[in-house]
Amino acid sequence: MTLLALFTLSLPGSLIYPLAYAQVLIVLIALLFFASAVISWREARAVTQVEPARVPGGGGGAVMTATIVLCMVYAASWLVVGYFVATFAYVVAQLVLLGERRWWLVVTLAGGAVVLVYVVFDRLLLLPFPAGILFDTE
Repeated sequence: MTLLALFTLSLPGSLIYPLAYAQVLIVLIALLFFASAVISWREARAVTQVEPARVPGGGGGAVMTATIVLCMVYAASWLVVGYFVATFAYVVAQLVLLGERRWWLVVTLAGGAVVLVYVVFDRLLLLPFPAGILFDTE
Protein backbone atom coordinates (compact mmCIF):
# COMPACT_ATOMS: atom_id res chain seq x y z
CA MET A 1 0.00 0.00 0.00
CA THR A 2 1.32 3.46 -0.87
CA LEU A 3 2.11 5.76 2.04
CA LEU A 4 0.98 9.34 1.74
CA ALA A 5 3.87 11.80 1.67
CA LEU A 6 2.66 14.10 4.43
CA PHE A 7 6.24 15.03 5.31
CA THR A 8 6.25 17.39 2.32
CA LEU A 9 4.06 19.82 4.29
CA SER A 10 7.08 20.69 6.45
CA LEU A 11 9.25 21.69 3.48
CA PRO A 12 9.87 25.41 2.81
CA GLY A 13 7.28 26.88 0.48
CA SER A 14 4.93 23.93 0.66
CA LEU A 15 2.09 26.01 2.06
CA ILE A 16 2.36 28.87 -0.44
CA TYR A 17 -0.06 27.39 -2.97
CA PRO A 18 -2.79 26.33 -0.50
CA LEU A 19 -2.65 29.67 1.31
CA ALA A 20 -2.75 31.68 -1.92
CA TYR A 21 -5.61 29.51 -3.18
CA ALA A 22 -7.52 30.01 0.07
CA GLN A 23 -7.03 33.77 -0.09
CA VAL A 24 -8.30 33.93 -3.67
CA LEU A 25 -11.33 31.84 -2.71
CA ILE A 26 -12.08 34.11 0.26
CA VAL A 27 -11.97 37.20 -1.96
CA LEU A 28 -14.19 35.59 -4.60
CA ILE A 29 -16.69 34.44 -1.96
CA ALA A 30 -16.79 37.96 -0.51
CA LEU A 31 -17.41 39.43 -3.98
CA LEU A 32 -20.16 36.89 -4.61
CA PHE A 33 -21.75 37.69 -1.25
CA PHE A 34 -21.75 41.44 -1.84
CA ALA A 35 -22.99 41.12 -5.42
CA SER A 36 -25.82 38.90 -4.21
CA ALA A 37 -26.66 41.38 -1.44
CA VAL A 38 -26.78 44.28 -3.90
CA ILE A 39 -29.03 42.35 -6.29
CA SER A 40 -31.34 41.32 -3.44
CA TRP A 41 -31.48 44.89 -2.17
CA ARG A 42 -32.39 46.21 -5.63
CA GLU A 43 -35.05 43.54 -6.12
CA ALA A 44 -36.52 44.24 -2.70
CA ARG A 45 -36.90 47.93 -3.52
CA ALA A 46 -38.44 47.23 -6.94
CA VAL A 47 -41.08 44.73 -5.82
CA THR A 48 -44.46 46.20 -5.06
CA GLN A 49 -46.41 42.97 -4.63
CA VAL A 50 -45.06 40.14 -2.58
CA GLU A 51 -45.84 36.66 -3.87
CA PRO A 52 -45.53 33.60 -1.67
CA ALA A 53 -42.28 31.79 -2.34
CA ARG A 54 -42.32 28.31 -3.78
CA VAL A 55 -40.09 25.96 -1.89
CA PRO A 56 -38.93 22.96 -3.92
CA GLY A 57 -39.48 19.61 -2.28
CA GLY A 58 -36.00 18.14 -1.97
CA GLY A 59 -36.65 15.16 0.25
CA GLY A 60 -35.67 16.92 3.47
CA GLY A 61 -34.24 14.70 6.18
CA ALA A 62 -34.11 11.58 4.03
CA VAL A 63 -31.80 13.22 1.49
CA MET A 64 -29.65 14.70 4.26
CA THR A 65 -29.33 11.34 6.01
CA ALA A 66 -28.54 9.57 2.74
CA THR A 67 -25.89 12.19 1.96
CA ILE A 68 -24.21 11.69 5.34
CA VAL A 69 -24.19 7.92 4.86
CA LEU A 70 -22.92 8.34 1.30
CA CYS A 71 -20.04 10.53 2.54
CA MET A 72 -19.03 7.90 5.10
CA VAL A 73 -19.14 5.12 2.51
CA TYR A 74 -17.16 7.31 0.11
CA ALA A 75 -14.37 7.94 2.62
CA ALA A 76 -14.23 4.27 3.63
CA SER A 77 -14.06 3.10 0.01
CA TRP A 78 -10.82 4.97 -0.76
CA LEU A 79 -8.74 2.17 0.71
CA VAL A 80 -10.64 -0.53 -1.18
CA VAL A 81 -11.22 0.81 -4.70
CA GLY A 82 -8.96 3.86 -4.66
CA TYR A 83 -9.64 7.58 -4.61
CA PHE A 84 -10.52 8.14 -8.26
CA VAL A 85 -12.97 5.25 -8.66
CA ALA A 86 -14.59 6.14 -5.31
CA THR A 87 -14.87 9.81 -6.33
CA PHE A 88 -16.53 8.95 -9.64
CA ALA A 89 -19.04 6.66 -7.90
CA TYR A 90 -19.69 9.24 -5.16
CA VAL A 91 -20.40 12.10 -7.58
CA VAL A 92 -22.73 9.87 -9.64
CA ALA A 93 -24.60 8.70 -6.53
CA GLN A 94 -24.85 12.21 -5.07
CA LEU A 95 -26.20 13.71 -8.30
CA VAL A 96 -28.80 10.94 -8.63
CA LEU A 97 -29.72 11.39 -4.96
CA LEU A 98 -30.25 15.12 -5.53
CA GLY A 99 -32.61 14.42 -8.41
CA GLU A 100 -30.54 14.65 -11.58
CA ARG A 101 -31.90 12.13 -14.08
CA ARG A 102 -30.00 13.02 -17.27
CA TRP A 103 -27.43 10.19 -17.32
CA TRP A 104 -25.17 11.94 -19.83
CA LEU A 105 -24.90 14.97 -17.51
CA VAL A 106 -24.27 12.80 -14.44
CA VAL A 107 -21.48 10.85 -16.16
CA THR A 108 -19.97 14.01 -17.68
CA LEU A 109 -19.89 15.87 -14.35
CA ALA A 110 -18.48 12.89 -12.45
CA GLY A 111 -15.84 12.22 -15.10
CA GLY A 112 -14.94 15.90 -15.29
CA ALA A 113 -14.50 16.12 -11.53
CA VAL A 114 -12.22 13.07 -11.49
CA VAL A 115 -10.16 14.28 -14.46
CA LEU A 116 -9.79 17.75 -12.94
CA VAL A 117 -8.59 16.38 -9.59
CA TYR A 118 -6.27 13.90 -11.34
CA VAL A 119 -4.63 16.47 -13.61
CA VAL A 120 -4.25 19.23 -11.03
CA PHE A 121 -3.30 17.27 -7.93
CA ASP A 122 -1.78 14.02 -9.20
CA ARG A 123 0.02 15.23 -12.33
CA LEU A 124 0.78 18.91 -11.67
CA LEU A 125 1.24 18.97 -7.89
CA LEU A 126 2.48 15.35 -7.65
CA LEU A 127 0.33 14.55 -4.62
CA PRO A 128 -0.20 10.83 -4.08
CA PHE A 129 -3.71 9.42 -3.83
CA PRO A 130 -4.74 6.06 -2.36
CA ALA A 131 -4.81 3.42 -5.10
CA GLY A 132 -6.91 0.99 -3.07
CA ILE A 133 -6.41 -2.67 -2.36
CA LEU A 134 -7.96 -3.73 -5.67
CA PHE A 135 -5.63 -1.60 -7.81
CA ASP A 136 -2.44 -1.46 -5.71
CA THR A 137 0.54 -2.62 -7.79
CA GLU A 138 3.08 -2.82 -4.98
